[in-house]
Amino acid sequence: MSLMSLDKRLRKLERKVCSRDNNSFTLMELCRALWTADKEHFKEWAQETGLGVAVSHLQAEDAMREREQRLREEEARRSSGALPRGAQLSGN
Repeated sequence: MSLMSLDKRLRKLERKVCSRDNNSFTLMELCRALWTADKEHFKEWAQETGLGVAVSHLQAEDAMREREQRLREEEARRSSGALPRGAQLSGN
């Protein structure tokens, strides 16, 4: 990847990530933005840079978010009468 191409990608990433007032980002904010954009590429990059722990953390965040979404969907079905009380779809 050329330096110009890398610079363009970084500028695009900067626009996507919520910047602080002083235009700084935490490492986790940058990792999260890269993870969201391309998980497989991020995993490779994290291994090369020693940030493998970030992958585990982001995978755990994704799993928790997915579980919470399933629970909200099940509760919405229950409240609409589409799913009987006590029934579970997620297998939890």
